[in-house]
Amino acid sequence: MLRSVLCLFLTVLLSAGQAMAQVAVDIQQKGPVINGEVQVRVGKNVNAEYSVTVDYNGSPTLHVEEKLDATKTKWTYDISIDSGATCNPSGTGEGKPTSITAQSPTAGTYTITAKYYVTFTIDTPVKDSNGNYVYNSDGTQQFTTRTDGPHSGSGSATLNVKDGKFKIRLQPASTHEFPGRSYTKFGVGETGAIVVEKENASDPYTPVFQEATSSDPFSFTLDGGTGPGYTAASQKGSSTISVWATINGQREGPETLGVEVLEPSGIVMKHVASYDTQNAKGMALTSHLRPTTVSFKAVEIIELECPASQGSTNLQPHKRWTSGWAAVGDGNTQTGALVKGPNSANSTCNEFHDFAGVSGTDLHRAPEGKTIWDIPWHYRMNGNSGDGKKFTTVRQVLEIKFTEGLLRFKNIYVTKQNEGPVTFMTLTVQ
Repeated sequence: MLRSVLCLFLTVLLSAGQAMAQVAVDIQQKGPVINGEVQVRVGKNVNAEYSVTVDYNGSPTLHVEEKLDATKTKWTYDISIDSGATCNPSGTGEGKPTSITAQSPTAGTYTITAKYYVTFTIDTPVKDSNGNYVYNSDGTQQFTTRTDGPHSGSGSATLNVKDGKFKIRLQPASTHEFPGRSYTKFGVGETGAIVVEKENASDPYTPVFQEATSSDPFSFTLDGGTGPGYTAASQKGSSTISVWATINGQREGPETLGVEVLEPSGIVMKHVASYDTQNAKGMALTSHLRPTTVSFKAVEIIELECPASQGSTNLQPHKRWTSGWAAVGDGNTQTGALVKGPNSANSTCNEFHDFAGVSGTDLHRAPEGKTIWDIPWHYRMNGNSGDGKKFTTVRQVLEIKFTEGLLRFKNIYVTKQNEGPVTFMTLTVQ
Protein backbone atom coordinates (compact mmCIF):
# COMPACT_ATOMS: atom_id res chain seq x y z
CA MET A 1 0.00 0.00 0.00
CA LEU A 2 2.81 2.40 0.87
CA ARG A 3 4.50 1.64 -2.44
CA SER A 4 1.30 2.41 -4.36
CA VAL A 5 0.90 5.74 -2.58
CA LEU A 6 4.56 6.63 -3.25
CA CYS A 7 4.18 5.85 -6.98
CA LEU A 8 1.03 7.96 -7.11
CA PHE A 9 2.88 10.84 -5.38
CA LEU A 10 5.76 10.67 -7.87
CA THR A 11 3.32 10.63 -10.82
CA VAL A 12 1.54 13.70 -9.52
CA LEU A 13 4.88 15.43 -8.92
CA LEU A 14 6.02 14.66 -12.48
CA SER A 15 2.77 15.91 -13.97
CA ALA A 16 2.94 19.08 -11.92
CA GLY A 17 6.52 19.68 -13.05
CA GLN A 18 5.61 19.24 -16.70
CA ALA A 19 2.63 21.56 -16.42
CA MET A 20 4.79 24.33 -15.02
CA ALA A 21 7.44 24.11 -17.73
CA GLN A 22 6.94 26.15 -20.92
CA VAL A 23 8.73 26.86 -24.18
CA ALA A 24 9.23 30.62 -24.53
CA VAL A 25 9.39 31.95 -28.12
CA ASP A 26 10.39 35.56 -28.73
CA ILE A 27 10.50 37.16 -32.21
CA GLN A 28 12.11 40.59 -32.56
CA GLN A 29 12.66 42.86 -35.59
CA LYS A 30 16.30 43.02 -36.60
CA GLY A 31 18.02 46.04 -38.15
CA PRO A 32 16.62 49.56 -38.61
CA VAL A 33 12.90 49.99 -38.18
CA ILE A 34 10.76 53.13 -37.86
CA ASN A 35 7.94 53.06 -35.35
CA GLY A 36 7.86 49.30 -35.61
CA GLU A 37 7.14 49.44 -39.32
CA VAL A 38 8.91 48.46 -42.48
CA GLN A 39 8.40 50.90 -45.35
CA VAL A 40 8.40 49.75 -48.97
CA ARG A 41 6.93 50.88 -52.26
CA VAL A 42 3.92 48.79 -53.23
CA GLY A 43 4.90 46.29 -55.88
CA LYS A 44 8.38 45.71 -54.49
CA ASN A 45 9.40 43.04 -52.01
CA VAL A 46 10.66 44.03 -48.60
CA ASN A 47 13.08 41.79 -46.74
CA ALA A 48 12.30 42.15 -43.07
CA GLU A 49 14.44 39.95 -40.86
CA TYR A 50 13.47 38.89 -37.36
CA SER A 51 15.57 37.17 -34.74
CA VAL A 52 14.03 34.17 -32.97
CA THR A 53 14.91 33.27 -29.40
CA VAL A 54 13.64 29.98 -27.97
CA ASP A 55 14.04 29.05 -24.31
CA TYR A 56 12.69 26.26 -22.16
CA ASN A 57 11.47 27.63 -18.85
CA GLY A 58 12.39 25.07 -16.26
CA SER A 59 13.81 21.62 -16.82
CA PRO A 60 12.23 18.20 -17.18
CA THR A 61 11.55 16.41 -13.92
CA LEU A 62 14.27 13.82 -13.43
CA HIS A 63 14.07 10.73 -11.28
CA VAL A 64 16.98 9.57 -9.21
CA GLU A 65 20.09 9.10 -11.36
CA GLU A 66 18.29 10.18 -14.55
CA LYS A 67 20.25 12.44 -16.92
CA LEU A 68 19.02 14.70 -19.69
CA ASP A 69 20.49 13.64 -23.04
CA ALA A 70 20.82 16.96 -24.85
CA THR A 71 22.11 15.31 -28.02
CA LYS A 72 18.87 13.39 -28.43
CA THR A 73 16.53 16.18 -27.37
CA LYS A 74 14.37 17.11 -30.35
CA TRP A 75 13.18 20.62 -31.27
CA THR A 76 10.57 21.08 -33.98
CA TYR A 77 8.68 24.14 -35.18
CA ASP A 78 5.73 25.42 -37.16
CA ILE A 79 6.27 28.88 -38.68
CA SER A 80 3.61 30.71 -40.67
CA ILE A 81 2.63 34.18 -41.89
CA ASP A 82 -0.67 35.61 -43.10
CA SER A 83 -1.69 35.02 -46.68
CA GLY A 84 -0.26 37.61 -49.05
CA ALA A 85 3.21 37.49 -47.57
CA THR A 86 5.90 34.85 -47.28
CA CYS A 87 8.49 33.95 -44.69
CA ASN A 88 11.55 31.76 -44.61
CA PRO A 89 11.67 29.34 -42.91
CA SER A 90 7.99 28.43 -43.02
CA GLY A 91 5.92 25.31 -42.45
CA THR A 92 7.14 22.53 -40.19
CA GLY A 93 10.78 21.80 -39.59
CA GLU A 94 13.37 20.63 -37.12
CA GLY A 95 15.90 22.59 -35.15
CA LYS A 96 15.89 26.14 -33.86
CA PRO A 97 16.37 28.72 -36.69
CA THR A 98 17.96 31.90 -35.43
CA SER A 99 16.09 34.19 -37.82
CA ILE A 100 13.01 34.54 -40.00
CA THR A 101 12.97 36.57 -43.23
CA ALA A 102 9.52 37.88 -44.13
CA GLN A 103 8.53 39.36 -47.48
CA SER A 104 5.49 41.15 -48.85
CA PRO A 105 4.96 42.65 -52.30
CA THR A 106 2.07 44.81 -51.09
CA ALA A 107 1.31 47.12 -48.22
CA GLY A 108 -0.45 45.57 -45.26
CA THR A 109 -0.14 44.22 -41.73
CA TYR A 110 0.97 40.60 -41.40
CA THR A 111 1.44 38.39 -38.36
CA ILE A 112 4.33 35.95 -38.19
CA THR A 113 3.70 33.07 -35.80
CA ALA A 114 6.34 30.60 -34.65
CA LYS A 115 5.36 27.62 -32.49
CA TYR A 116 8.07 25.39 -31.01
CA TYR A 117 7.91 21.89 -29.57
CA VAL A 118 10.55 20.14 -27.51
CA THR A 119 10.71 16.49 -26.50
CA PHE A 120 13.48 15.67 -24.06
CA THR A 121 15.32 12.33 -24.04
CA ILE A 122 16.20 11.17 -20.52
CA ASP A 123 18.70 8.41 -19.77
CA THR A 124 18.66 6.10 -16.71
CA PRO A 125 21.71 3.94 -15.82
CA VAL A 126 21.11 0.18 -15.92
CA LYS A 127 21.93 -1.76 -12.75
CA ASP A 128 22.18 -5.46 -12.09
CA SER A 129 20.40 -7.32 -9.31
CA ASN A 130 23.14 -6.35 -6.92
CA GLY A 131 22.72 -2.67 -7.66
CA ASN A 132 25.86 -2.36 -9.76
CA TYR A 133 26.02 -0.34 -13.00
CA VAL A 134 26.05 -2.43 -16.15
CA TYR A 135 28.56 -1.77 -18.92
CA ASN A 136 28.72 -2.91 -22.50
CA SER A 137 31.52 -5.08 -23.83
CA ASP A 138 33.22 -1.96 -25.23
CA GLY A 139 33.24 -0.39 -21.78
CA THR A 140 30.42 2.08 -22.33
CA GLN A 141 27.75 2.35 -19.73
CA GLN A 142 24.30 1.00 -20.45
CA PHE A 143 21.22 3.25 -20.16
CA THR A 144 17.52 2.96 -20.61
CA THR A 145 15.76 5.97 -22.13
CA ARG A 146 12.44 7.68 -21.83
CA THR A 147 11.01 10.86 -23.35
CA ASP A 148 9.49 13.90 -21.68
CA GLY A 149 7.20 15.98 -23.84
CA PRO A 150 6.33 17.41 -26.15
CA HIS A 151 6.37 20.78 -24.43
CA SER A 152 5.29 23.74 -26.56
CA GLY A 153 5.17 27.48 -26.74
CA SER A 154 4.56 30.15 -29.36
CA GLY A 155 5.53 33.70 -30.22
CA SER A 156 4.44 36.20 -32.84
CA ALA A 157 5.58 39.41 -34.49
CA THR A 158 3.89 41.94 -36.75
CA LEU A 159 5.21 42.89 -40.17
CA ASN A 160 3.76 46.30 -41.01
CA VAL A 161 4.50 47.09 -44.64
CA LYS A 162 3.85 50.69 -45.59
CA ASP A 163 3.53 52.18 -49.05
CA GLY A 164 6.96 53.74 -49.49
CA LYS A 165 6.11 56.18 -52.26
CA PHE A 166 7.38 59.74 -52.02
CA LYS A 167 6.70 63.06 -53.69
CA ILE A 168 9.06 65.39 -55.48
CA ARG A 169 8.78 69.07 -56.21
CA LEU A 170 11.08 71.75 -57.53
CA GLN A 171 11.59 74.62 -55.11
CA PRO A 172 12.70 77.85 -56.80
CA ALA A 173 15.39 79.89 -55.11
CA SER A 174 14.03 82.71 -52.96
CA THR A 175 14.79 85.27 -55.69
CA HIS A 176 12.44 83.41 -58.04
CA GLU A 177 9.66 82.59 -55.58
CA PHE A 178 6.36 84.46 -55.62
CA PRO A 179 2.71 83.63 -54.80
CA GLY A 180 0.75 81.74 -57.42
CA ARG A 181 3.71 80.84 -59.61
CA SER A 182 4.06 77.58 -61.53
CA TYR A 183 6.22 74.78 -60.16
CA THR A 184 6.40 72.83 -63.41
CA LYS A 185 7.22 75.81 -65.65
CA PHE A 186 10.27 77.97 -65.12
CA GLY A 187 11.68 81.11 -66.63
CA VAL A 188 15.03 80.92 -68.43
CA GLY A 189 17.93 80.89 -66.00
CA GLU A 190 15.86 80.12 -62.90
CA THR A 191 17.63 78.17 -60.17
CA GLY A 192 16.39 76.12 -57.27
CA ALA A 193 16.47 72.74 -55.58
CA ILE A 194 14.83 69.33 -55.91
CA VAL A 195 12.85 68.54 -52.77
CA VAL A 196 11.90 65.00 -51.74
CA GLU A 197 8.91 64.73 -49.41
CA LYS A 198 6.63 62.21 -47.75
CA GLU A 199 3.67 61.27 -49.90
CA ASN A 200 1.42 61.77 -46.88
CA ALA A 201 2.23 63.96 -43.90
CA SER A 202 1.32 61.10 -41.56
CA ASP A 203 3.81 58.66 -43.10
CA PRO A 204 6.21 57.49 -40.36
CA TYR A 205 9.30 57.58 -42.59
CA THR A 206 11.32 60.38 -44.14
CA PRO A 207 12.59 59.81 -47.68
CA VAL A 208 16.13 61.01 -48.37
CA PHE A 209 17.21 62.34 -51.77
CA GLN A 210 19.65 60.01 -53.49
CA GLU A 211 19.90 60.77 -57.20
CA ALA A 212 18.23 62.69 -60.03
CA THR A 213 18.51 62.75 -63.81
CA SER A 214 17.28 65.11 -66.51
CA SER A 215 16.10 63.71 -69.84
CA ASP A 216 17.34 66.87 -71.59
CA PRO A 217 20.24 68.39 -69.66
CA PHE A 218 20.54 71.10 -72.33
CA SER A 219 17.13 72.40 -71.23
CA PHE A 220 17.30 71.63 -67.53
CA THR A 221 20.64 70.98 -65.87
CA LEU A 222 21.25 69.39 -62.47
CA ASP A 223 24.12 70.31 -60.16
CA GLY A 224 26.85 67.76 -60.59
CA GLY A 225 24.64 65.97 -63.11
CA THR A 226 22.55 64.33 -60.38
CA GLY A 227 21.02 67.22 -58.39
CA PRO A 228 19.57 68.19 -56.04
CA GLY A 229 20.07 71.72 -57.42
CA TYR A 230 18.80 72.72 -60.87
CA THR A 231 19.23 75.51 -63.41
CA ALA A 232 16.81 76.24 -66.25
CA ALA A 233 18.50 76.77 -69.61
CA SER A 234 18.90 80.13 -71.37
CA GLN A 235 16.41 79.12 -74.07
CA LYS A 236 13.04 77.43 -74.05
CA GLY A 237 12.82 73.64 -73.80
CA SER A 238 11.39 70.78 -71.81
CA SER A 239 12.69 67.87 -69.78
CA THR A 240 11.60 65.05 -67.49
CA ILE A 241 13.22 64.96 -64.08
CA SER A 242 13.58 61.48 -62.54
CA VAL A 243 14.37 61.23 -58.82
CA TRP A 244 15.39 58.34 -56.58
CA ALA A 245 15.30 58.37 -52.79
CA THR A 246 16.12 56.03 -49.94
CA ILE A 247 13.40 54.97 -47.53
CA ASN A 248 14.46 53.05 -44.45
CA GLY A 249 17.75 52.27 -46.20
CA GLN A 250 16.09 50.98 -49.39
CA ARG A 251 16.44 52.71 -52.77
CA GLU A 252 13.06 53.76 -54.13
CA GLY A 253 11.94 55.42 -57.33
CA PRO A 254 12.02 56.93 -59.70
CA GLU A 255 9.35 59.55 -59.24
CA THR A 256 9.16 61.77 -62.32
CA LEU A 257 8.14 65.35 -63.07
CA GLY A 258 7.80 67.01 -66.45
CA VAL A 259 9.18 70.56 -66.57
CA GLU A 260 9.13 73.31 -69.18
CA VAL A 261 11.49 76.26 -69.60
CA LEU A 262 9.90 79.45 -70.92
CA GLU A 263 11.39 82.54 -72.53
CA PRO A 264 9.82 86.00 -72.29
CA SER A 265 7.11 86.08 -74.95
CA GLY A 266 5.51 89.48 -74.80
CA ILE A 267 5.04 92.83 -73.13
CA VAL A 268 1.98 94.50 -71.63
CA MET A 269 2.33 98.25 -71.26
CA LYS A 270 0.39 100.58 -69.04
CA HIS A 271 0.05 104.35 -69.39
CA VAL A 272 0.96 105.68 -65.94
CA ALA A 273 1.92 109.32 -66.64
CA SER A 274 2.13 111.86 -69.49
CA TYR A 275 4.94 113.98 -70.83
CA ASP A 276 3.50 117.27 -72.07
CA THR A 277 6.22 119.89 -72.28
CA GLN A 278 7.57 122.22 -74.93
CA ASN A 279 10.13 119.59 -75.92
CA ALA A 280 8.37 116.26 -75.30
CA LYS A 281 4.91 114.91 -75.95
CA GLY A 282 4.05 111.34 -75.08
CA MET A 283 3.50 108.66 -72.49
CA ALA A 284 5.33 107.14 -69.56
CA LEU A 285 4.64 103.41 -69.79
CA THR A 286 5.35 100.58 -67.39
CA SER A 287 6.33 97.35 -69.15
CA HIS A 288 5.44 93.94 -67.77
CA LEU A 289 6.67 90.65 -69.18
CA ARG A 290 4.63 87.69 -70.29
CA PRO A 291 4.08 84.91 -69.27
CA THR A 292 3.18 85.81 -65.69
CA THR A 293 3.60 82.47 -63.87
CA VAL A 294 7.39 82.20 -64.01
CA SER A 295 10.31 84.32 -62.88
CA PHE A 296 12.52 86.29 -65.27
CA LYS A 297 14.89 87.73 -62.68
CA ALA A 298 17.75 85.85 -64.33
CA VAL A 299 17.49 88.00 -67.46
CA GLU A 300 17.80 91.63 -68.52
CA ILE A 301 15.84 93.45 -71.23
CA ILE A 302 16.57 96.08 -73.87
CA GLU A 303 14.80 97.86 -76.71
CA LEU A 304 17.06 98.13 -79.76
CA GLU A 305 17.35 100.76 -82.46
CA CYS A 306 15.32 100.54 -85.67
CA PRO A 307 14.40 102.79 -88.60
CA ALA A 308 10.82 103.65 -89.35
CA SER A 309 9.18 100.75 -91.14
CA GLN A 310 6.54 103.00 -92.63
CA GLY A 311 5.93 106.74 -92.97
CA SER A 312 8.12 109.81 -92.70
CA THR A 313 11.81 109.65 -93.41
CA ASN A 314 12.28 113.05 -91.81
CA LEU A 315 12.08 111.52 -88.34
CA GLN A 316 15.02 110.00 -86.54
CA PRO A 317 15.29 106.20 -86.22
CA HIS A 318 14.05 104.80 -82.96
CA LYS A 319 17.05 104.76 -80.65
CA ARG A 320 18.46 101.99 -78.51
CA TRP A 321 17.89 102.59 -74.83
CA THR A 322 20.77 104.85 -73.87
CA SER A 323 20.56 103.68 -70.25
CA GLY A 324 21.46 100.16 -71.36
CA TRP A 325 19.98 96.86 -70.30
CA ALA A 326 17.18 96.90 -67.73
CA ALA A 327 16.85 94.46 -64.86
CA VAL A 328 13.61 92.55 -64.25
CA GLY A 329 11.65 92.73 -61.03
CA ASP A 330 9.88 90.09 -58.98
CA GLY A 331 7.34 87.77 -60.51
CA ASN A 332 3.68 88.74 -60.28
CA THR A 333 0.85 86.59 -61.57
CA GLN A 334 -1.47 89.59 -61.86
CA THR A 335 0.70 92.02 -63.83
CA GLY A 336 3.77 90.06 -64.89
CA ALA A 337 7.31 90.97 -63.92
CA LEU A 338 8.21 94.66 -64.24
CA VAL A 339 10.97 95.72 -66.62
CA LYS A 340 12.98 98.11 -64.48
CA GLY A 341 13.87 100.63 -67.17
CA PRO A 342 14.92 102.29 -69.25
CA ASN A 343 13.95 105.30 -67.14
CA SER A 344 13.98 105.50 -63.37
CA ALA A 345 11.40 107.42 -61.38
CA ASN A 346 11.44 111.17 -62.03
CA SER A 347 9.25 114.23 -61.61
CA THR A 348 6.89 113.05 -64.34
CA CYS A 349 6.56 109.39 -63.35
CA ASN A 350 7.27 107.91 -59.92
CA GLU A 351 8.26 104.44 -61.16
CA PHE A 352 10.42 102.67 -63.74
CA HIS A 353 9.05 103.47 -67.18
CA ASP A 354 9.52 103.64 -70.94
CA PHE A 355 8.85 106.82 -72.95
CA ALA A 356 6.71 106.63 -76.08
CA GLY A 357 6.18 109.84 -77.97
CA VAL A 358 7.98 112.54 -79.90
CA SER A 359 10.57 114.94 -78.56
CA GLY A 360 13.30 117.38 -79.54
CA THR A 361 13.51 118.49 -83.16
CA ASP A 362 11.11 115.74 -84.23
CA LEU A 363 8.37 117.40 -82.23
CA HIS A 364 8.51 120.49 -84.46
CA ARG A 365 9.46 119.07 -87.83
CA ALA A 366 7.22 116.02 -87.87
CA PRO A 367 5.07 116.21 -91.02
CA GLU A 368 1.42 115.32 -91.20
CA GLY A 369 0.87 111.62 -91.56
CA LYS A 370 1.60 108.34 -89.83
CA THR A 371 5.01 106.90 -88.96
CA ILE A 372 5.52 103.37 -87.66
CA TRP A 373 8.46 101.79 -85.90
CA ASP A 374 8.56 98.02 -85.27
CA ILE A 375 10.93 97.94 -82.34
CA PRO A 376 12.81 94.73 -81.44
CA TRP A 377 12.91 93.74 -77.78
CA HIS A 378 15.71 91.41 -76.68
CA TYR A 379 16.63 89.49 -73.55
CA ARG A 380 19.92 88.06 -72.39
CA MET A 381 21.08 86.29 -69.26
CA ASN A 382 22.30 88.59 -66.50
CA GLY A 383 25.94 89.53 -66.97
CA ASN A 384 26.23 88.23 -70.53
CA SER A 385 27.54 90.34 -73.40
CA GLY A 386 26.07 90.94 -76.84
CA ASP A 387 22.51 91.67 -77.86
CA GLY A 388 21.04 88.41 -76.62
CA LYS A 389 17.90 87.02 -78.28
CA LYS A 390 14.90 88.80 -79.75
CA PHE A 391 11.67 87.70 -78.07
CA THR A 392 9.05 90.14 -79.40
CA THR A 393 8.40 93.26 -81.47
CA VAL A 394 6.68 96.34 -80.09
CA ARG A 395 4.96 98.59 -82.61
CA GLN A 396 5.05 102.34 -81.97
CA VAL A 397 2.88 104.59 -84.13
CA LEU A 398 3.12 108.40 -84.37
CA GLU A 399 0.28 110.11 -86.20
CA ILE A 400 0.21 113.86 -86.89
CA LYS A 401 -2.95 115.72 -87.96
CA PHE A 402 -3.27 119.46 -88.42
CA THR A 403 -6.34 121.42 -87.35
CA GLU A 404 -6.84 124.81 -88.99
CA GLY A 405 -8.65 127.64 -87.23
CA LEU A 406 -7.76 130.86 -85.55
CA LEU A 407 -4.69 128.90 -84.49
CA ARG A 408 -3.05 126.01 -86.25
CA PHE A 409 -2.89 122.96 -84.00
CA LYS A 410 -0.81 119.85 -84.40
CA ASN A 411 -2.71 116.83 -83.11
CA ILE A 412 -0.23 114.17 -81.94
CA TYR A 413 -1.39 110.59 -81.49
CA VAL A 414 1.05 108.09 -80.04
CA THR A 415 0.28 104.38 -79.86
CA LYS A 416 2.62 101.70 -78.48
CA GLN A 417 1.46 98.14 -78.76
CA ASN A 418 2.61 94.57 -78.13
CA GLU A 419 -0.14 92.80 -76.24
CA GLY A 420 -2.87 95.44 -76.29
CA PRO A 421 -2.50 99.04 -77.61
CA VAL A 422 -1.89 102.05 -75.38
CA THR A 423 -2.72 105.40 -77.02
CA PHE A 424 -1.95 108.99 -76.04
CA MET A 425 -3.18 112.16 -77.74
CA THR A 426 -2.07 115.74 -77.21
CA LEU A 427 -2.48 119.10 -78.90
CA THR A 428 0.27 121.58 -79.51
CA VAL A 429 0.19 125.00 -81.16
CA GLN A 430 2.35 125.38 -84.27
